[in-house]
Amino acid sequence: MLNCRTKFLAIIIFLCSSFVIGIGVNVSANNSQKIKANVEFLDDISGSNKFIFNVSIENDIEGTIKEFFIEDGQKILPVSTYEVSKNKYVIVVVPGSKEFSISNVKLGVTLVVNRAEENIKGIASLDGENKNFRSGRVVNEPMLLYHDQDKIMLAVQIDDPWDTLKNVQAVLVYPELSKDFEVSFEKKYVIVSGQLKQFVYISMKSFRSNQVLKFNINLLFQRGLNDVSLRGVSKVFSYNFDVDTIVKKFVKSVYSNLLGRQATDSEIEKNSKSLINNSISATNFIISIVEGNEFKNVNMSDEDFVSRVYKITLNRVPDNDGKNYWVNEIKKSSRLEVLKQILKSDEYIRLMKEIGLSA
Repeated sequence: MLNCRTKFLAIIIFLCSSFVIGIGVNVSANNSQKIKANVEFLDDISGSNKFIFNVSIENDIEGTIKEFFIEDGQKILPVSTYEVSKNKYVIVVVPGSKEFSISNVKLGVTLVVNRAEENIKGIASLDGENKNFRSGRVVNEPMLLYHDQDKIMLAVQIDDPWDTLKNVQAVLVYPELSKDFEVSFEKKYVIVSGQLKQFVYISMKSFRSNQVLKFNINLLFQRGLNDVSLRGVSKVFSYNFDVDTIVKKFVKSVYSNLLGRQATDSEIEKNSKSLINNSISATNFIISIVEGNEFKNVNMSDEDFVSRVYKITLNRVPDNDGKNYWVNEIKKSSRLEVLKQILKSDEYIRLMKEIGLSA
């Protein structure tokens, strides 16, 4: 009786084990599917020990593509795989040893079919040669990705196929000069509008991001393959992390400088909301005050008008030459026309951008 029970339990355990194995992920290396792939070497963004290819799958396949791989003897080495669209991919191949060219490297693909993985070998051959060195460059201005009370994350698009970016430095220059915070960076590839782009993600920690902040960002690139000296590329990043408070302060300044009185709570709330929501631009808001009946009754000299306009539009006092020039222009035209000219200046547009407003 005991032997029968033992045999029965053994059968149950065997069946359960078989069931578990049956539903587990299975990886096999065979060519049960025929896959036709076209590859294109992207020499303009490849470099050093990095070979980048477009891969297009030309026929229908069963399952989904998890990633591509290359064959190194008996080893299968996964490569970074980026999906552009259906059956179109970009892959980044980094050989095990430092190379400037690859030839007849076999490409394979890992498919997921019914929850099981299947490796299909030899779908294409990869050939490429990196021979045109160029030092890295910055493509665009820093963009804000994320921020909280202790951290800011920026993204800067770069073109650095030969991995010459060696360091990133950051200095806070407004509202005070400071280097007392942590800076780290990481390079990543991202698909943008169907193309592989390279970005450096810059993280800055240990300060409160609840006001207007301005940074000088310095990206240090190695000059050449045999020249390890560094070349710096500087970019300025500024952002208003407390738009509501800053915009309300701006509205108060416009009223006090142009109308000579404090704005009411309702005026502050209404105009701040319109500016933040882009219902009205900063330029049109200032012009509306000057065109209003209340401003026409304000007793103000032309010299005083120029000084007050400088205060609200450029956040500074005019130098004597600048003040005299604009006073003479008022005599030739009008205060409104001079105001409109000042509101077209790059300095004013940049200041509005820094406080988070549309000029």
